[in-house]
Amino acid sequence: MTMHRILGVAAALAGAAGVANAQTFLYDFEVEITTGFLTGETYQGQFQYTLTVRGGNDFTLDWLTFEFFGESFTDEDDVDFPGYPRAVFDDGDVFQGIDYIVDRLPTPRGLVLEFGIFRDEFYYLIPTRGDEPIPGQGEGVVTYSLVPTPGAITVAGLALLASARRRRS
Repeated sequence: MTMHRILGVAAALAGAAGVANAQTFLYDFEVEITTGFLTGETYQGQFQYTLTVRGGNDFTLDWLTFEFFGESFTDEDDVDFPGYPRAVFDDGDVFQGIDYIVDRLPTPRGLVLEFGIFRDEFYYLIPTRGDEPIPGQGEGVVTYSLVPTPGAITVAGLALLASARRRRS
């Protein structure tokens, strides 16, 4: 059972047991560019979301930071903020990734750029820097790493116990 699945199951169990406490999850993520003029580059970010209800397929992030192409971005840069960015789940329990779209014209350095993260996929378009054209579009892959926090460890422990009990039955 993957850690993402364990955490999702634990969150569902906590909700079913009537646990009123919300669970907060912290993730690091990395974007590896696979096509375009940035091929081979990697960029990092971090986000947090709070699981407050049982079930559901997506949750608005509490906060997000992302460093891309020399610029800093936050959750407030999403084109649909405050409803986005969101953590996305399959069937309410398996973490799939985040949905995050930025269309910033221009950035503080004079860049015109657009990028998006859709679960494990990334795309970018950087057509200009001031008056200088940049042939800049491409794609990449996104990987996520859960950062252990006391709440996440407790929830994972609950899920492992429940899983062990089911196997014995």
